[in-house]
This record gives sequence, C-alpha cells and structure tokens, in this order.
Amino acid sequence: MAAKRSSAGFGGGMRLDSFSQLARPKAAGIYPAQRGGRAERGGIAFPSVIEAYNRDSDYKRWRLGSEYYFGVGRSWADFEQRSLTRLVGSSAGEESRILTTVFPSGTSAEAAWHVACRVRGSVILNQPLTSDRVSVNVLSSDPADHTLTLDMDGVWDQARLQRFEVCIGDQFEDSASGVTYPADLIEEPVGSVALTLIGVDPVGRTLTFDLSRQFARLEANGRIYWHQISYAPSGESPWALDGTRYLCSSFKFFCTCPDHSGGSIANLDTPQGEGSQRQFPLPAASRDGKLPDSPAGVARPLPPWEGQGAGYYKQWRTLLRRRDQRRDCKHIHAVRWSCGVPWYEPDDYPIGEAREFVEFAAEAERGFSVEELENYFRLRQLNRRYLIAVADASGINLYPPGDPRAGSRVDPRPMLWNDPVEPELAYCRASDWWIERGTRRLQIYNPIAGAFEDEVTVGGISYPVIEDLAPNQDGSVVIVP
Repeated sequence: MAAKRSSAGFGGGMRLDSFSQLARPKAAGIYPAQRGGRAERGGIAFPSVIEAYNRDSDYKRWRLGSEYYFGVGRSWADFEQRSLTRLVGSSAGEESRILTTVFPSGTSAEAAWHVACRVRGSVILNQPLTSDRVSVNVLSSDPADHTLTLDMDGVWDQARLQRFEVCIGDQFEDSASGVTYPADLIEEPVGSVALTLIGVDPVGRTLTFDLSRQFARLEANGRIYWHQISYAPSGESPWALDGTRYLCSSFKFFCTCPDHSGGSIANLDTPQGEGSQRQFPLPAASRDGKLPDSPAGVARPLPPWEGQGAGYYKQWRTLLRRRDQRRDCKHIHAVRWSCGVPWYEPDDYPIGEAREFVEFAAEAERGFSVEELENYFRLRQLNRRYLIAVADASGINLYPPGDPRAGSRVDPRPMLWNDPVEPELAYCRASDWWIERGTRRLQIYNPIAGAFEDEVTVGGISYPVIEDLAPNQDGSVVIVP
C-alpha cells in the first residue's frame, strides 16, 4: 500500500490525498476545499438538464395533488378555516375572503401545511365592463409587452386604488354578472378570461393588465379545467364589453410547504430531536455565493432582508409576485380540484426512472400513522405558519426587496415583520403586519395612531386583523367554481 506523501518539501506543509483507495464519486457541483473555502456554508450542486426537468415537472405535482383529492389523501379536507382580512383605512366590502385548508404532514414542525386561498370574487369592480373603459395596446413588436388598460375614473377613488396595489400580480376575470358576492358570481363560467394585473396608477385612475398571458376555463370530457390559452395579437379585448359582465378576482393560492414557498422557517415550537438547520436555518449557499450567472470573481450578495433573518428563516427560491408565474405544489393542486379550477393535465411528463417513481408514488402514497395523526390534531391550529399563509393570500409582502430596516422600501405593498421586538415605527407603512417572533400574536400598523394595533376599524366598528367565520355564518367565505 502506498502511504500518504508529505508535501512539506514543497514548502506548503500540506498532505496529499491517499492513492491507496479509489476516490468515491461525488454529485456534480462545487465543493469548498478545506484550504480554499474555509468558513463557507456548503456548496452548490448543479443538476443535469434531465434532473432539472424532472425536478420542476408540473405533472408530478399535478398527479400527486389529484391523488390527494380523489385517492388516499382525502383526509386532508377535515379542517378548513374561513376568515376575512382587512387593511387599514378600508371600507365595507374591501375584505379579502380567505379559505385555509390544513394538510397533515410528517415533516412540518406543526405537523401540517397550510394552503390559503383567496376565493374568487373577493374583489368585484362596481361598474360593468364596457368598451369605453377599455383600451388595448398592441403596438410593440414583442407580444409580451401587449397590455390592456382599464379606466377606473368614477369607479374607485385614489385612496381605494392605492390600497389596491396589494393586488398587483393577481389574476382578474370577467366572470361576475353583478356586484353582489357570492350571488352574482357565474358558476363554471366557461370562456371567461383571466388577465394578470401588472400596474396600478392611483393618480391617473387606471389599471393595467398583461394581455399576452391569458387563462380561461375550458371544458373537456365533461369537466372544467383551468388552462393557459394561446395568444394571437388582434387588438381586441378578451373580456366581454357589452355591459353584462363585471370584473372580479380569480382564485389565489399560497402554501407554506417548502416546495411552493421556496423556503423554510425556524422550528421554534418543537426543537427536540430536530436538526440544527430545522431549528435555526442559515441562508442557502445559492443565495449568496458565486452563481453561474454572476460575473467572474463577483459574488451576488444575499438580499438584506434575508441576511437579517438568518437563523429564523431561509429562502432558496425567490417568490415571483405574479401568481401566473409561481409553481403550484401538490397541496395547491388538491385545493384547486376542491375549488373547481384544476389545471388541465400538464404535458411535462417526467423522464426515465422519475416517471416510474411518480406513478408508483401516486398509487402507493401511504396514509398517516396513528401517532402522526395524533400529532396533527394536537398541533394543527398553531397559528404562526397559518398566519404566514393568510398574509401572502391577503397581499402582504413576505420577503420584501431592499432593506426595510434602513428605510429602503422599494415595494409599495405592506410587509410582514417578524422581529422579536416591535419594529422601528419610522420604517413601517400602513397595514404592515407584525407577528412577534416565537408567538402567534398578529398586529397591524396604523399610521394615524402611530402604533401597531390588534384591530382594524371599518365604518366605526373594530374588527380583528383576521376575523374567523363559521361556515354557515352570514357573509362567510363561499366557493363558487
């Protein structure tokens, strides 16, 4: 056997690796060497093209979500919470109607993942769609730049439009016949089209929508599916403009599971037996290291808000503001079936062994043990992650760009503060939420009072920031597919 040879003769004082054994193969990636990457947090693994394709497959998530709804996972629907949320300064009828569905989980600290859905019709414009209010811009040679502008003069005032900025990135469709929720929501409105809101101009009283990415309900084999339709520039509005339709918000989803949220939160509830990364997660290496698209020798810095949250949460994928560009997890796919807007079957089928694994997992996904179910029923109503899901569905920014603690608020939306002590009020804006770290107490910032408060005043009446409703209660959340 050959012994390890010292490199002291070269003046380095280091030892070379042994040649007595074959080197074990490693996964593709960059690994910090002991002498070259000391103090770095891990490495970056780059999947192959096929691995990346299989990992991002929508079909895999769609299929497993279908099994949740139709098959072994039907117990997921045993607990649903209906609630209303409001912003500071809002008036009657401006509530976000949220339905939160709880899924049992063996990997969550709270034994559950939460899917928050702002149901269709939470927002309904109080004037019908007519041709004199709509203008289409298709002058650009790039279809991605084609937009539709809706004139809101006389519909909403400037203050209401400014609060409406929280809805940028949401989809809106011409599927209401009036302004009353839920009576005027058309059931299964085949042919109605949803566009994504990309701009709000409170001063000019306009809303701007992306015309190039259109979604609609299509009927196939006797069932209604949600599907992106092809766009052919024509200069015409995809919405009915004869005065019989009203614009309303589409379904909007958020799940706290890592597959959808692209991150994880520290486990401050049941730390016993958990790994250190589950208790106090550090930023992912891919968020602050030298990335493939970075200039040579230049490291992309970690976003300030994420860096300040080290030890409490970590993010490995940026959440896109546009809902039509986010990836749905299997839990959201299951809730989509429940809401009557499942995706039409995706065609990005996994390749090779990954396809076989999906088929096996879809047919053999196990149920939960008695111990797991007992843990689920004991912990499912812990509200910290539930509040995070509701916050995103209500338009609260979970991961703001810039550095809010330095006064850099580049995003106009209210944000979620998770500080252990009350945030510096000079950096807060109207309707900011604060969940004190390690607790389940939710407060909202009122700039008039100059303080975080437990309630929101609407029409002289005080309401909790999140008002829980019974299923049969007047004004409760109703799903109209």
